[in-house]
Amino acid sequence: MNDKYEAPDSKQWDAAREVWAQVGITIPERPKEESHHYLANLQLVVVNFEMAKLVSERDRDSYLSFDDLANRSQDLKNRLSKIDDIALARLDVASSSEVEPFLAVIKDKLIDLEKILRNAKSPRIPRKKKHEHNDFLVVLLANHYEQTTGLIASVTTDPIKDERKGPFVDFVACFSELFLPDETLDLNGRAIQRALKARRDNPDPLG
Repeated sequence: MNDKYEAPDSKQWDAAREVWAQVGITIPERPKEESHHYLANLQLVVVNFEMAKLVSERDRDSYLSFDDLANRSQDLKNRLSKIDDIALARLDVASSSEVEPFLAVIKDKLIDLEKILRNAKSPRIPRKKKHEHNDFLVVLLANHYEQTTGLIASVTTDPIKDERKGPFVDFVACFSELFLPDETLDLNGRAIQRALKARRDNPDPLG
């Protein structure tokens, strides 16, 4: 065994054992280096999920669309057009004749900028959906689930009881309860099924 190997926290290790037990994978009761990847993969899901959630929320808070920028360009151009002789007299220049040509150029550039922004293709910003982060979480878990078990992450629907169930549903539910309890309420069978459908409809081009 590698002398540099550090055994993980026992509580985290027990949590990983319980999660993988949902799909029939038995992890040693005591941490072993060759089995550490079972926990490490789940911890990586947590890190990636929390980072993506933070970045997404920050981007929304600071996002400014091209239309917004075009409106601001138009507004600035209109405000510059309203500068009169009295306002020009307050500027630190010898005469208004020095600044008027400059303002005319600026207004023309703002008109050009507005046109460019109006015709620009706005970046696709995900709609602010309540469960979007959980969709991403399900995809992360599905990837590790499939790589580790060799099974396809799926959800079975009971047509009589209208319930969503299956090994992957149990896997996600156990993971969220032990590693991300704040997300547990939103990760029901329907949410998992929806996320898997979105994954199929929009596959990762990098595989």
